[in-house]
Amino acid sequence: MLTPASASTVTIGVTASSDFWAAETDANWCILQQSADCLTLEIEENTGAERSTTITLSCGTAVATVTIHQEDGTPAPNTIMVSDLDVVTPAAGSTVTVGVTATNDEWEVKSNSDWCEVTKGDNAVTLVIAPNTADERTAIVTLTCDDATTQIEVKQEAAPVIDDALTVTNIDLRMPSTAGALTLNVTATSQWSIENSASWLTATTNEEGVLVLSFEGNEGPERTATVT
Repeated sequence: MLTPASASTVTIGVTASSDFWAAETDANWCILQQSADCLTLEIEENTGAERSTTITLSCGTAVATVTIHQEDGTPAPNTIMVSDLDVVTPAAGSTVTVGVTATNDEWEVKSNSDWCEVTKGDNAVTLVIAPNTADERTAIVTLTCDDATTQIEVKQEAAPVIDDALTVTNIDLRMPSTAGALTLNVTATSQWSIENSASWLTATTNEEGVLVLSFEGNEGPERTATVT
């Protein structure tokens, strides 16, 4: 006779030549309750491998046996799975949601990088990726459900390379012979510097980042200076 792994009650009809029959088993998980014409088995829950016991019924010299098999009750192993094991995100940053399927709701999630923040949701984990201003980088997001573990590899693309550029409002200036100053607007993609080839010309920047060219008066022939 096969019984489920869960607790159950089984009743077996008994026909004997006398009311003085007996039943016994050596299994403590199978409790026998005897009445006039039946035997009731109170079978406890099984949390391990399949198990069996033999019940022996006797009435005088007559003997009968019943074998009880109880199904395997070993708990299913914990599992946790995600909808995407590899996530690639742009350098600009983004928010990504990955589905999660776990044995129970007590799963946890953590990231090994502060630029990849993780938030647990209903059957999902949300990844908030900060903008990247440098080379390609990788974060590992680890999810656990009891003794089950899985990981998501998050790769973020490198920041785009921007070619340096520098422009000024005028690149060919003619100045009067009298002393004075001129201003030029400068647009640059990064920090810029000034080099001047002439002692009579001073190149500086003001608080607004505007290039200021101050020049001395000229009492001689035309002269030229280069500001780099």
